This record gives sequence, C-alpha cells and structure tokens, in this order.
Amino acid sequence: MTEPQRLSMARLLPLTLIGFLAIMTETMPVGMLPQLAAGLDISRALAGQLVAIYALGSLTAIIPIISATHRLNRKHLLLAALVGFLLTNLAASITHNVVLLFVERFLSGVSAGVGWGLLAGFAVRISPAAKAGRALAIMGVGQPLALAIGTPLVSTLVGIVGWQGVFFSTAILALLTLGWCGWMLPSVPGTSRHQHVPMRQVLSDKRILLLLATLLLWVMAHNVLYTYLAPFLEAAGNADYLGSLLMLFGIASFVGIALTTVYIDRFHNVLACAALAVFVVAALVTFLMASHLFIVFGCVALWGLAFGGAPTLLIKYLSDMAGSQIDFAQAAFATVFNGAIFAGSLVGGAALNLAGAGVEPLLQALLALLAALAWWRMLHQHKAWQEQ
Repeated sequence: MTEPQRLSMARLLPLTLIGFLAIMTETMPVGMLPQLAAGLDISRALAGQLVAIYALGSLTAIIPIISATHRLNRKHLLLAALVGFLLTNLAASITHNVVLLFVERFLSGVSAGVGWGLLAGFAVRISPAAKAGRALAIMGVGQPLALAIGTPLVSTLVGIVGWQGVFFSTAILALLTLGWCGWMLPSVPGTSRHQHVPMRQVLSDKRILLLLATLLLWVMAHNVLYTYLAPFLEAAGNADYLGSLLMLFGIASFVGIALTTVYIDRFHNVLACAALAVFVVAALVTFLMASHLFIVFGCVALWGLAFGGAPTLLIKYLSDMAGSQIDFAQAAFATVFNGAIFAGSLVGGAALNLAGAGVEPLLQALLALLAALAWWRMLHQHKAWQEQ
C-alpha cells in the first residue's frame, strides 16, 4: 500500500482524544449529579442543567466563530480552543458559586464546541479520500470511549476527590491533550476568500437540513434519558446500579463505533437504519419493563450499541453532501448536536418535574420515531439528487 492510501493513526488519535475530552466534560454532571446537587445546595434537575449550559455555549458560538475564522490555520484555532478548555475547567475546579460555575460551563462549552466544529474537516483533510469514512469513525471513537470509561470514572472519582477535584483532573487532561496535539497534528490552512461559501448557501441544501433534523431529534432522544438516568433508576428502585449501567452503555457504544468503523464505507445505509430501529425498540422496552433490572441492562446495551456510531454515520453523509465546505457544514452539525443536548436536558428536566422519571424512556422513543421519519425523508431527497 502506498503512503497516500494509508491512514495516519498518529495524526488521527489526537483528534480522538479531543473528542474524548469534550464529551467526558460535557457529561460529567451525569456521573456526579447527586454530589453536585448536594455540594451546591440545588435540586438535581437544576444540577442537570450544567449539561445544558455547556451545550448552550457550544451551539451559540460554533457557527459565528467558524465562519469568522475560516481563513485561519485550523491547527492554530484547534489549539486555541484547547487552551480555552483548559482554563475554564481549571476555573471550575476552584468555584464555589453556582452562578460562576454555570458561566464557566458555558465558556467551556464554547471552547469544546469550536473544537467539534473543526474535528471532522481536520480528519477528512489529513486522510485519503477513499478512507474518509474510516477516518471519521476513528476520530469519533473518542465519544463512545468517553461514555465507556469517562462518565463511569467520574462517578467513581468524585467519591475520592470531590466534584471540584474532578474538574481539576479534567484540566490536567486538557493540558496533556494540548501538548500532544501541538506536537503531532500537521498544519492545515484555512479557506481562502474565493473558496469561502456563505453558511446560508450550505444550509440551502434540503438534504443537509433533513440530516440536521434527524440529528436534532436523535440526540434529544438520547439525552432526555441519559442526563436523568440516576433519577430514573432511583424511581425503579435500582439506584445502586448507575455506575454499572453507565459502564455498560459506554462499552456497548464503543462496540457500536467499532462496527461502524469497519463497515461504514460498505454498508452506510444499512447501519444507519438498523441503529435507529434498535434505538426505538430499546427505548420502548425500557419504558414498559422499567422495574425488571435484567431487561433494563439489556436495553441499555442495545441503546449504547445503536447510538455509539450514530454521529459518525450522520457525519459521513454530511461530508459527502458538503464536499469542500465540510467545515461550515460541520459547524452547523455541531451546533445542532449541542442544541439537541441542551433541548434534551431541558425537556428531560421538565418531564422529571412534571411526570416523574418513569416517563423519560417513552419520551425517548417518541423523539427517536420522529428522527426516523426525518431520516427516511432525507434518504429520498438524497436518492433524487443522485439521480439528477
């Protein structure tokens, strides 16, 4: 195999680590929700909004920043985002005020969001075109890996060092990531003035809009239950199994992304349709059999398996549709992704307060069904475009 045909793992793995760091920090409150609520003297529903405010920071900043900096070297911008991520997590580790913590989480979300807005384009540009799907999958391994070991690790670590110690540990990891990326990542120039395309032109493609609608509904469906998994388990009398279920979910997600990595370039449509179908079934069975712990464990495994490769499957379609404008399309993707986390956390919190945690899996299933409808419509649009 000649060099141009070979994926460079040494270049892709730092991108994987950035994704790991961003997702672990985003979901940290899930693993220490009781400790955060007690330490800050707030309700668990409000503590859960620390996930939402992080997502809000990302979704409000990604498109303006990526659009305004399109001419800058992408490596330099990525390193700047990591510096911001380091500083905000360090500040959160010494914060005792609830309002300040929310501000710091918002700014951390801004930094992480800019990173997410660059990762897909970076991975595609430093990889052979024929291996773009696999490069995106390798870059995306950081997400399920964070869910597999990051969030469960938080639930264990918080009992040893406290919730502020967890933020400090994350800041140290961000510093190490910054050094590795500065050493290993190649320079990637931005787009010149004549290459720049307005964001509105990128979003005029109906296929991309339907893809983003699928993303919005699917990630919302995931987060309405994932963010409030602890209250859901408490309501079913299984509070002691939160760490085990988070670990199981993460491991299953890792298997999902591994399967996606191997088969995405050959069975893209099949994988996406199967993932959505399994996701819906798992949510419905969880709702109907919430008191049966063994069945809940099985459903959580299916949920993780289905959702693990979902972002990569959708990003691969986005990359194919957007072409050279992948940075702008990815900025929209990351904005919607974080908007979905924000909305899912809010909707899940409202459902928790109004109807109790037991309704979360049903809400998850309904949102996933709507995602499947948007996905089906996108496939028809894409097929019609290919036939033109």
